[in-house]
Amino acid sequence: MKSFLLSALTILLTSSIIAQTSNTSLVVQGNFGYTFVDISKAVDVPEFNRFSDSGLEDWDNFNFNGFGQLLFNTSKNFSWGIEAGMFRIYRWLEKEHPVGLSPRWFGAAVWTFHAGPVLRFIIADNFYFYTGADIYVFVDESSVNGGVNGAFGYEIPISKTVSIPIEFRTDVIFGNATPICIGGGIGLKFGL
Repeated sequence: MKSFLLSALTILLTSSIIAQTSNTSLVVQGNFGYTFVDISKAVDVPEFNRFSDSGLEDWDNFNFNGFGQLLFNTSKNFSWGIEAGMFRIYRWLEKEHPVGLSPRWFGAAVWTFHAGPVLRFIIADNFYFYTGADIYVFVDESSVNGGVNGAFGYEIPISKTVSIPIEFRTDVIFGNATPICIGGGIGLKFGL
């Protein structure tokens, strides 16, 4: 199922790029922030119990979203395109201490690959808003989920074809415990 979805998405995106003849822009962005999620529920690990010396021992909700957008500028105030990137949502560490044995630790940083369409609107001089719907494929192959995102930002022009977008973004990833990721970041936008 995952390979079918990724193949279909790749064909759709490739055909859209080939068929497009208007001006295009490439955005490369790095965002950092915080993820609101019940990690114990998301990874199905009970909260730490000091009597059994087992459970969810440590975690952090720091997130990083590195992505690129290929935008087709169809008018002065509207662009549409595709977005793809990697997203570190959170990290967790579980301690298990079986009776009579040494403690063991298990854990991981939760990463996803995400891709999907994006719609971008210019609100006023250099201010923009965009929204999209992505497919999130978890790197550990545990699931494929849908999600939505939106961002407000400001572009600082450097030259006629290069600008620096600064934005505040929210991602909602549907599925187990529904992580809500907020953050901000900076990038580069190139006119092609």
